[in-house]
Amino acid sequence: MEVKNITVVLEGIDIRDPSQEQIASDKFKEEMKKQGFIPTDNLIVLRDGKMTSIRAVEIGAPDEEAEIYAFSKVIEDKDGNVKTVVSMKIV
Repeated sequence: MEVKNITVVLEGIDIRDPSQEQIASDKFKEEMKKQGFIPTDNLIVLRDGKMTSIRAVEIGAPDEEAEIYAFSKVIEDKDGNVKTVVSMKIV
């Protein structure tokens, strides 16, 4: 597998709010499936301004594990709308 750089945006999700942790994890897994990867961890914990290491398998190559290094950042616009941007390197 070649190294990939992917960015996903979780609209309306503020990972700074602990009550949104499970919602963020579920939405992130959904977005990763769209990108061709299935995370193997039950709960993906994303933290604002922090790097997270996530294990996954590539769809179509279930015997090959991938390591995802994800940096998450919460962005809030002047109207108070929030989104979490996750930039990843998949190796």
